[in-house]
Amino acid sequence: EANKFMNDNHLQGSINCAINLGLIRDNKIYGVMTFGKPRFDSSYDYELYRLCFFKNIKITGGAAKLFSYFINKYNILCKHFYVFFVFFVFFYNYIHYL
Repeated sequence: EANKFMNDNHLQGSINCAINLGLIRDNKIYGVMTFGKPRFDSSYDYELYRLCFFKNIKITGGAAKLFSYFINKYNILCKHFYVFFVFFVFFYNYIHYL
């Protein structure tokens, strides 16, 4: 389901990844955040591959909820990570303080 959601809602479509997290309400996906092994810098444990939400809706706090869940579920002690694309600068600046 995550792959179909990303194909429908992300500029670059889906990607193979190890971890798919979703914002789900009433059995409907509203957002997806995916993680995997770093592709460009092996000094990190994880890379955020994709973040997308259902087209044309705004989910306040959705990215922070998904990222907080990831941190807690996978026992991430270090919150340093990188995102390859400039589009996510706003996201990084926001969650950097979690």
